[in-house]
Amino acid sequence: MKFPIPRVQPHIAFNGNCGEAIKFYEKVFGAKAQVFRYKDAPPDPNWPVPAGREEWVMQACIEVSEGMKFQFCDCDQQGANAGTNICLQLTYGTPKEITQVYNALIDGGKELCKLGKQFWAQLYGELIDKFGIRWSVISEEAH
Repeated sequence: MKFPIPRVQPHIAFNGNCGEAIKFYEKVFGAKAQVFRYKDAPPDPNWPVPAGREEWVMQACIEVSEGMKFQFCDCDQQGANAGTNICLQLTYGTPKEITQVYNALIDGGKELCKLGKQFWAQLYGELIDKFGIRWSVISEEAH
């Protein structure tokens, strides 16, 4: 099965020091990040923000060149080794494309975030494929 070509963006997770990393990468790439913190998210009883993590970065983006963006976030990385905190994010235009790719990648893999509607995206899912590669798929248009 051949899939449409997505935009591929590295998505890098940090363990509470994403704000510091963003300042560094803004300087390196000469670009300003768009930052969304956990405290900015609408309240959701299914996704409570742990105490002390309100200032953590939920989602940030730096456009390093035309069409090339790096995505960043803070999340609990206990047990992670340097280099294992990177996810390849695939951005597609239609739910059909996202669903096809997600279903193909999840075969033999492990689901991290069930494919579905999120408050930040029309459709989003995250998984680790059977080779240990972390992927996320997201709709092109924000929700």
